[in-house]
Amino acid sequence: MSISAEFQLPIDNISDTESNRDLNSYHFRYHSVFSEDEISLFDAIPEYVKVETSLGSYAFPTETRQIGNYIGDYLKFRERPDLIEQFQLEEFPMKLQSIERTFIDKIFASCDYYIIQNATRHSRHLYDLYKIAPLISYNDDFYCLFTQVRVHRSEMNGKEIQRGRKSIFPSAEPNISISETIKKYCRDGFYAKDYLDITGHFLNDFISYDDILKQMLVIADKMPDYKDQPGFE
Repeated sequence: MSISAEFQLPIDNISDTESNRDLNSYHFRYHSVFSEDEISLFDAIPEYVKVETSLGSYAFPTETRQIGNYIGDYLKFRERPDLIEQFQLEEFPMKLQSIERTFIDKIFASCDYYIIQNATRHSRHLYDLYKIAPLISYNDDFYCLFTQVRVHRSEMNGKEIQRGRKSIFPSAEPNISISETIKKYCRDGFYAKDYLDITGHFLNDFISYDDILKQMLVIADKMPDYKDQPGFE
């Protein structure tokens, strides 16, 4: 709340947030520099900054990567190390969640939003999965991590239910087939409108929705059935 007051950005969904909750999403409202007519024509960008907090979830596994920025890369190309140093644009190491964990999280997220029937602004997960898929090896380590993530998300569901709240990750429950859920939302065209109306506006290398679905069906066929996941009953 102090951040909201300091930057004069009111939180317009404060009534939807709760203390002692594993997941919260805060919408910090701002005034757009675009006119109302421009906003109505291009409503892919909401007039708020979304900040999500997670208390119960944690990043695993992690790996250390070098983090840079576009300006630093450009100055390096221009051979201007003096400016890089002056503006402190050097690369630095940061511990990040592994790409495999991000991939698995997005698979579950795409299924969660289908189950609760909320496609708006969530087709981006399909685009991300399309891009990440070539980097994934479907080996024993991947399937072991898949099980760990599913168990972790299911345990977070249990905590929410104990507090009298709804499940936050419905696709992690043992009666849900991830493979079949992916195939269902592909068959239903569930994310098509959101992908074309919103996600597509931000892509400089537009991928057709049909190509996205082809990749998602490949991913679906790689998904383990929960009955085949040791330690998950």
